[in-house]
Amino acid sequence: MDIGNTAAALVLPTGSGDTVLFDSYTAFLGSRLDTFLLTRYEVMLDHDQAGTLKILKSDDGVTGFKVFQSYAIGAPGAGVVDGPVDVAVEGVPFLRVVWTNGGTNQTVWKPTQHMTEKQRAAQS
Repeated sequence: MDIGNTAAALVLPTGSGDTVLFDSYTAFLGSRLDTFLLTRYEVMLDHDQAGTLKILKSDDGVTGFKVFQSYAIGAPGAGVVDGPVDVAVEGVPFLRVVWTNGGTNQTVWKPTQHMTEKQRAAQS
């Protein structure tokens, strides 16, 4: 399932600020990930400066977000796309993905995001 990008995810990150790439509570109108049988999140980043990709989870989608995976990502060589970063999210009620820019403004920025659905049991 291609989940696209939030409007904020398409703006070039600057300084050392945070950019929310994905928020399941907002994207799925408050529905939990398991409602859609989503089990994996994947992102590829076309960027030119360093930063940190944080994968957070929450029980209610609004408060109490906790980092459960974090990736320090260096500045790649010209034309190199980082990823995919593939994260198992089965059992995660709500997911938020945040890029913390490394301090130098990005001049190239294109995240590509995808979620995988669990295969449904065959009907007999």
